[in-house]
Amino acid sequence: MDNNTEAVARSTVGQRGRLMIPAALQRVAGIAEGTRVVLRVTTDGTITVETVWALALRLRSSVGRMLPPPGAVSVRWGGRPGRPDGVRPTDPLPRSSEPNWLEAAGYAEATGTGPLTVLTADAVLSWLAGADGTGPGGPLASALPHAVLPEQAVGQLVTHLVKAGARDQVDAVLGDLQLLGLQLAAPSDGHADLAHDTATALELVTDAARDGGELDFTDALCAAVALRLGLLLISAGNPPQPADQHRPGE
Repeated sequence: MDNNTEAVARSTVGQRGRLMIPAALQRVAGIAEGTRVVLRVTTDGTITVETVWALALRLRSSVGRMLPPPGAVSVRWGGRPGRPDGVRPTDPLPRSSEPNWLEAAGYAEATGTGPLTVLTADAVLSWLAGADGTGPGGPLASALPHAVLPEQAVGQLVTHLVKAGARDQVDAVLGDLQLLGLQLAAPSDGHADLAHDTATALELVTDAARDGGELDFTDALCAAVALRLGLLLISAGNPPQPADQHRPGE
């Protein structure tokens, strides 16, 4: 055994490919009934079994240390029904109004209802970097397995990873995020809605500028997708601030 191996055992593949994992190995790996795992096979025939929580920890420790936290995670109204009058999609959701994320995620997993939230690239980067609000039980950690990252945000995420020096890890990071449940919109997906989302995003950016604030266009596109799908939006960083609020020398 190498230095990283804590336990080893033999087993036999049974009928229909069933493989019994000895109890001793289950205890060491933290596996119990209902635990979600990821199976991988390499070209040399090696098969690995990795728990989803171990995958998340490995991903954050290998890539997250390269990324500065973009900001605290915040839940925004998006297109959720019942949005109060006068509250924009880019305004944060009051703490008292935030849903029970663990309960909602469990409902989605049991019913197959699909994504419950739309994420921005900065939200995913914040989770990778371990920023505040991304720990177990936090809104992003609970929503990640049942969320969608729009096409434009996928491109922004890749750009940030490359700039951080993770060029060779981009494909692996995107693959691991999908194994964790995050749905990545492919370039060919949703083109029929692109014009509508773009128009909505331009309205959001214009509204923010009219109020003296700034809103990133890619984040506005994510908000537009959330509005169209009737979902909440999770982003990272501060709400749009007045453009001249922090100008040097003023």
